[in-house]
Amino acid sequence: MNSIFNLLFNKNTKNKIGNQKPYPNPILKNSDLQKEIDNVGFIKIKILTEKQITEIRNFYNTKQKSNLDKFGFHTSVDLEDINTINEIAEFLKKNLEEELPKYFTDYQIISPRFIIKDPNLNSLIPPHQDWSFVDETQFQSYNLWISITPTTIKSGTLGFLKNSHNKLSNIRATPLPIFKVPFHDYSYKLLDKLEYYELNAGEAFLFNSRIIHASKPNETDSQRIVIASEITNKDAQLIHYNLQPDNKTIYKYHINNSFFSRYNNKKLTKMFYNKENIEGFNLVSKFTHKVDRINLNKLIN
Repeated sequence: MNSIFNLLFNKNTKNKIGNQKPYPNPILKNSDLQKEIDNVGFIKIKILTEKQITEIRNFYNTKQKSNLDKFGFHTSVDLEDINTINEIAEFLKKNLEEELPKYFTDYQIISPRFIIKDPNLNSLIPPHQDWSFVDETQFQSYNLWISITPTTIKSGTLGFLKNSHNKLSNIRATPLPIFKVPFHDYSYKLLDKLEYYELNAGEAFLFNSRIIHASKPNETDSQRIVIASEITNKDAQLIHYNLQPDNKTIYKYHINNSFFSRYNNKKLTKMFYNKENIEGFNLVSKFTHKVDRINLNKLIN
């Protein structure tokens, strides 16, 4: 199995990473790949066949169009019609379920979706972490980011800050970027500290939800189309943290997959300013949160 960690070995960086204590409840069948992602935070795997890629591209062309907004970045969960969001998710889940058992055991798929980056110099996605999806003292969640078109440096592939998931234990609440993370004050300075890798169609990054990652603008003439889906242990309770308008209180919810067709970051941002709460899911706790900032040098060294 091909992985980015093999590239890191070729750069003689293995000894700089150290040996991370294994996280509980691993989901990768291959113990070497599990160790790689625990240590580095990301790996590269081949997921889809040429036939599947063609079928997914044809489906995409009927369901998801460019919105050509000023930012040039959008996802299928941003669509207005919940039925279309769910139809896309079910189609992608069906295709993924044909391949994921080759790599994963005892897993669940979370919110399969298209992510599109249009040709647009404003389509930069700055260094960030993904939302919290599970109790990370018990389980880990991962983003499976699958390229449907060849993904290059110029089209806006992902870059990662290697091992940053092992230096950060913070929760990630919505809405972003109103909710501040430990590196918020200097996040843009990290852009050139990340390591960027390209993907062929059908290849994927699998990365820990805590790792810092980003993508530069799409400077090509074509859309960059990927499928993204979180994946975690089948026994993990899905959770969501939501920042309240006082900018310090966090509401913790138990959720399920239906949450992601009802709430996206844009809607949660509007709700924040309107002082509206999430409805239809179990509010399990409230607590005061203070950002535990981390020094730039500690993060990158």
